[in-house]
Amino acid sequence: MKDILEKILKIPLPAQILLTLVAGGLYGYFLPNESAYVTWAGDIFLRALRMIVAPLILCSIISGVAGLRASGDGSPMARMGIKTLLYYTVTSLLSILVGLTLVNLVRPGDGFKSSALHATSIDVKPLSDTLKEIIPRNVFQALMQDDMLSIIFFAFLAGAILLRMKSEQSKTLTDFFQSGFELMM
Repeated sequence: MKDILEKILKIPLPAQILLTLVAGGLYGYFLPNESAYVTWAGDIFLRALRMIVAPLILCSIISGVAGLRASGDGSPMARMGIKTLLYYTVTSLLSILVGLTLVNLVRPGDGFKSSALHATSIDVKPLSDTLKEIIPRNVFQALMQDDMLSIIFFAFLAGAILLRMKSEQSKTLTDFFQSGFELMM
């Protein structure tokens, strides 16, 4: 049994994932009634992934921002912010251009009759409410509810504060969050 496990672990991870994906697909296709007996394993796997997402994001952002202490004056933080803003602006512009080009070339919806479409009401929150929700009332509640925008906001804020602190406690906290990141990975 130990030899089989060692041989399996020598297979590269992408190949392991592909093999189990194919095996699961074949199992579900040829034994559809039996798949109910193994759904618990998939549920456990997904719960385990969800369990580490919020702490992983929190620890990685805090340790990443706090780790920018290279020059000690916070200027790497400003450069990173400008690069990030520029990157998102350029990628957003490119995605808008690709979307507009494809809509004008493909012209989706030309074959539909407007009477066949059912109008549905969509509740859209005002921008002010969305901006307020980014700032968590309670960071632990945001972590428990997987409120990613609030977690990311808090993590950037905490990392920036750690970056500006000059005490030994900031190094201890930075090391703590770096260790948390390594634990989750």
